[in-house]
Amino acid sequence: MSISNLNGRLLEYVIVSNLKNKLGDECTLTQNSINSNLRDINKLHEVDKELLNHFKKYSPLISNWIIENFSERPVTIDRLGDGSGVKGDVTDIRLTSNVSTLNISIKNNNVSIKHQRPGTTPIHIGYNKKDTITEDFSIKYKKINKKFYLESLKKSPNVELYREVEESKNIYLYKPICRLVNEFLNGNKDRGDIYQRFLIGNVDFKQIVLWKKKIEIKSFDEIPNSPKMVVELNGNSYLKVDFNNGIILMMRLHTASSRISETGSLKFDTKIDKMDIPTKTINF
Repeated sequence: MSISNLNGRLLEYVIVSNLKNKLGDECTLTQNSINSNLRDINKLHEVDKELLNHFKKYSPLISNWIIENFSERPVTIDRLGDGSGVKGDVTDIRLTSNVSTLNISIKNNNVSIKHQRPGTTPIHIGYNKKDTITEDFSIKYKKINKKFYLESLKKSPNVELYREVEESKNIYLYKPICRLVNEFLNGNKDRGDIYQRFLIGNVDFKQIVLWKKKIEIKSFDEIPNSPKMVVELNGNSYLKVDFNNGIILMMRLHTASSRISETGSLKFDTKIDKMDIPTKTINF
């Protein structure tokens, strides 16, 4: 498990524990929450002590906001696993009562919203795996990866790691892949709504980000629909996606593995560049 994933899970644990202590008998944890908490309590020693103290000091501000904005009782609290995110549900903590639900995405000092694979871009905007359009894209994608691999071998027959061929990586891999995705998305600009839901999440939720000096609460449940998307290529490895509704995302292409292969191992790190949605800030 990466350090960022561990930190995120422990922040969830601290928040849920704080909610349980404050709500008492008015709150019930699902079995999944209980199991997750038992898993995480044994990992508290693995996180930086200063960061853990930061979590403990400011999580009450987060739990207070949650309690104030979800007043129905009794309440059930569920912690969702990574599998839900794969399906498009970015919820980390879900509060449920007899009449309503509050989905919360928790982040620590980070605004990344997706780490998608570029090779399956057609599926991200609603095409089936067996569609001709998907298959054509896949052929082009594999061709770029293979060309990069062969060019790398020409320069260094014993090459094993991406960092050994930085110049070739930018010329023969990053830029061609970004150009391929850029042209494909612009050719399907009317599928902006589908792509927006894939990148941001297909359920209504609030995103709570704990920064070093503030807490931001963004209302992703009030995002407007996208009339169309426009994508721009920025440099060798960045794509800017404008959904024409006040939401702009920046996608950075990077290697998901250190080792070179003919099939490639790439991901986009997708972050918010601009988002005109209701946001509450709690400074401290």
